[in-house]
Amino acid sequence: MIGRIRRLAAVVAVAATLLGIGTTSAQAATTRTAVAHPAVGYSVQGWARASSGLSVRSGPGAGFPSLGSLPYNTEVTIYFYENGSNVSGDSYWDVIIYGNQYGFISDYWTYTGGNITGQVSNWEFTTGVAKDPSGLNIYASPGTGPVQGSIPNNAFVPQVNCYATGPSVGGDSYWDYVDYGSASGYVSDYWLYTGTNITTQVTHC
Repeated sequence: MIGRIRRLAAVVAVAATLLGIGTTSAQAATTRTAVAHPAVGYSVQGWARASSGLSVRSGPGAGFPSLGSLPYNTEVTIYFYENGSNVSGDSYWDVIIYGNQYGFISDYWTYTGGNITGQVSNWEFTTGVAKDPSGLNIYASPGTGPVQGSIPNNAFVPQVNCYATGPSVGGDSYWDYVDYGSASGYVSDYWLYTGTNITTQVTHC
């Protein structure tokens, strides 16, 4: 966790300069999902090639909510790629910063001049999908404190940083520290699907 935060902080200035995203403090910079570090120190430029506009999704697939659209030939900076739903034989989705959060665009409709897997690294963060029908609340502390925000049911959570223990929910006492949009905080592990036991995926906070 500490090493990841240090790497995240190191690229804040670069990301802010390139993308016009300001930060007010080092702490804010390391908790906003808009702050990524280019994998192995690299990023690549790409251009949207969908004539009707390239959808920016909240997760790596056409089934995730749309965050907006990039007009044809819009230039973007790509930091990672992720596996997702197949688009005309291409299952890669390119990770960009869109507004104040990560966005995913179909690699099939993005021109980068080469194979994206050889240009940037695979998304390295533990991810999850919210599974609370009423919306998954983000708390300032594990299970307590002010509500920082809410994650819609079935929404993709692009960054799970660490876990802590707190009040049990459905027999699960783990609380996962996440970044979602401009909000950061703890969500119930019981309602966040990450594919396996969270204690084997990230470190204790």
